[in-house]
Amino acid sequence: MCPATSPRSRLLLALLAGMAVPAIGQQLVDDFNRAANTVVGGGWTETETAFSGAQVNATGQLELGSTTAGRDYAWRDAIGLYTTTLNTNTCDMTWGFCVRQSRADPSGFDGSNYGAAFVLGGTALDFTLGQGYAVVIGQAGATDPIRLVRYNNGIDANANINLPVIISAAAPFNDIGTNYLGIRVVYTPASNTWRLFAQNLSVATFGTTNPSIGGTLCGSAVDATYTGLNLRYTGCLWNHATGATESALFDNVYVPGPICLPTVDFGTSLATIGENGGTQNVNLTFNPATTAAGTVTLTLTNGAGASYGTDYTTTPGAVGTTVTLNIPAGATTATFPVDLVNDIFAEATETVTFVISGTTGGITIGLGNSFVLTITDDDTTPTVQFSTLGIIALESGGVQLFGLNIFPTSAAAQTATITIINGPGANYTTDYVTNPAGGGGTITVNIPANASSVTFQASIVNDAAIELDELITFSLTGLSGGMTIGPQNAATLTIVDDDTPPAVLDFGDLLIVGVNANATLCTGNSTEDEVSFFCFKDITPGTTLDITDNGYSFATTGLWGDTEGTLRAVRTGPTIPAGQVITFRFLNSGANSSVSPDAFWSFTSLNGVQSLNLNSTGGDQIFFMQGGTWTNPGGANDATYTGGDVLFGFSTNGQWLPLQNSSSHSGLPLQMECYSMAPTGATNYCKYTGPQTTTSKRQWIIRVDDPVNWTSMGDCGTYSSTAPDWLLAPMLPFTSSAFVPGLWTGAKSTDWFDCRNWDDARVPIASTDVVINQTRLNQCFVDGGGTAMCNDLSGLHQLREHGPFRDERQHAELQRRRDGGTDRGFRHHGHPLGEREHLHGHQPHLDRASSLHPRRYFPEHGTCEHMHHQW
Repeated sequence: MCPATSPRSRLLLALLAGMAVPAIGQQLVDDFNRAANTVVGGGWTETETAFSGAQVNATGQLELGSTTAGRDYAWRDAIGLYTTTLNTNTCDMTWGFCVRQSRADPSGFDGSNYGAAFVLGGTALDFTLGQGYAVVIGQAGATDPIRLVRYNNGIDANANINLPVIISAAAPFNDIGTNYLGIRVVYTPASNTWRLFAQNLSVATFGTTNPSIGGTLCGSAVDATYTGLNLRYTGCLWNHATGATESALFDNVYVPGPICLPTVDFGTSLATIGENGGTQNVNLTFNPATTAAGTVTLTLTNGAGASYGTDYTTTPGAVGTTVTLNIPAGATTATFPVDLVNDIFAEATETVTFVISGTTGGITIGLGNSFVLTITDDDTTPTVQFSTLGIIALESGGVQLFGLNIFPTSAAAQTATITIINGPGANYTTDYVTNPAGGGGTITVNIPANASSVTFQASIVNDAAIELDELITFSLTGLSGGMTIGPQNAATLTIVDDDTPPAVLDFGDLLIVGVNANATLCTGNSTEDEVSFFCFKDITPGTTLDITDNGYSFATTGLWGDTEGTLRAVRTGPTIPAGQVITFRFLNSGANSSVSPDAFWSFTSLNGVQSLNLNSTGGDQIFFMQGGTWTNPGGANDATYTGGDVLFGFSTNGQWLPLQNSSSHSGLPLQMECYSMAPTGATNYCKYTGPQTTTSKRQWIIRVDDPVNWTSMGDCGTYSSTAPDWLLAPMLPFTSSAFVPGLWTGAKSTDWFDCRNWDDARVPIASTDVVINQTRLNQCFVDGGGTAMCNDLSGLHQLREHGPFRDERQHAELQRRRDGGTDRGFRHHGHPLGEREHLHGHQPHLDRASSLHPRRYFPEHGTCEHMHHQW
């Protein structure tokens, strides 16, 4: 996470929280989306060390750099865009830009060093002179944080910017290297407060990111040194030595606009009310008044013990954790009520936090975007309720502990009566027993004087019978001493049968539907990655999945890399039904986990590396496997996975490249073309967003294999907020159907080598029996340069051949059959009959109902190699 604000800044933000500070609407001045040109154009003036030192490149970005040491920069005059004496403005001002520089360790702005800067505003059009403010990347030292600085005497030496650093970002923006970044700076004139925001973007592009919104707050500070000067010049700078491949890229440049936008804030940040207080009205303010109708979305976060519906409600009502308010044009205030629920239960003080999380209608979010409501209790009678609401345990799980809480405590000893309700199949004694004993259907739990909690036990009986999962409910039905039964008055124990065999998965039984390869920027957990997938078979207890981010054919064809993680996940909870999306979370600390639909998995390392850590730059890959043995024989990127199957592979860099000796690249194991995905324009954040309607297993494979059905996002926040939300563990509906290996369907084209044209979505290999019949949708061709292989080749149509046809049987004859008097057989045009084959017997066995199209079905313009043929 980025650093906390300074004490002075925190005080300032607290003071501003009660004020609605309007914002100036930012404007896009250039996205460089035009033809490549050595002249930047678009209103920019260039200062170059050599020809084309500043240019628009072929990918629509401003590129600065040359082999002549010095400083290349492009500037423009902001007069007419906004008021350039910053402290005379009355609204928040926002700048945004995308940037990427090529040096892994940029050393700064001394001569013959490397550093990139975006000048927010300067007094001189020559950025090596004058005063101003800039965001810089590059400094002498071990790390290279994003920094907001003021400069004096230009950006031509580290000494000119290092002493007056205003904000210096901490992790994950304290050592950014060659990352593609979106950066936003907000200045509040009334208080001379600066705020710096940043977000990591794609591994290889800026895309259409609007950097003037969103991002992680990296700090807030006050500086008024130059805000009273006319800072009329803005632009981009690259300080460099002579490296031919070094450059700085800038894109999507936004500056403040001339108009103040309405800004919404809470009228106050805190309020306290008793639960018998009825209604708490919450006020919002808009400054200036709204110019059009819009909405304000509030996100609710409950503190400990607080619950929507049982402790409070809102008008309008919450949908999930959000409340949406409709705001008319011309509004300066808005109010919504929070109605308190006055219950009879003694409970601790509760808090609810409301945060303004979204707006429409041109409304911007101000500094006072958070409101905390504290609800105090008015009940004193001791309340008893379960603190353990549900336990799911394997049949071999042994003793399970259930807890009861008492608040406030009772001065005298008391008892609690718990009634046991057995679900289908569950039986006291043969499936479980309790302590205290409950053979009669109830348990009496003693509560000592002044005790704030007590427990009772349920011990599971581990039998050998295959049976359904069993549910037992413990219900709090009686208390002594006039105590009150609380709202959490029941708890459940689910006993998961562990005698059902683990699921055995094959090709096509598992599909990845989402990869969030840099979730750490949203959660703050070090190197956190999330991968979502689903299976076409039930995942029963004991099912294993092997997972690696090592590359296949890393340095040697057919061998794996061995420096990255390889884990074995074992299902330790109840059966996950086929079709339900599962999400794993991987942390570099080794604290790997499952986050949905539940946490009942264990993770162990197969190669000594305790976690997977998908690269946040350069791309990476991840493979799911099952049933094999991972071996690292020499620690020289020569690992093997034997005796099992690779089920699915995913690449975040958009391509499969073997033999790259790089952790960012991987080859694709044999016959995995349709059991893998490398989305075009891939980023760290890729999600399947295609159809989710019911279809066959095979069609699901084709859906997921289609890059059109994938969306690549620029940041983890967008990934999380874009539907579908895989963390909700939805069910993806499908119809079961068996695959027929080697059956040609022609579902997509006539290409033999397109895996989507085969029933099992796998291109045949030398051991595959191939069948081509009249059910196909397209003819089959082996196009130029291809080598098609199979074992038995059976067809019910005509075979025409215009190229080499090699028969590698152990016997010397190509067997053909005839089904009648019509001569419709093997037509050979590649070389004289008998030159490479001995064709004996009669015509091939063909379906008489088939068309005699001259190019019906099979090898054309290429080679088809066979072990033997059956016609």
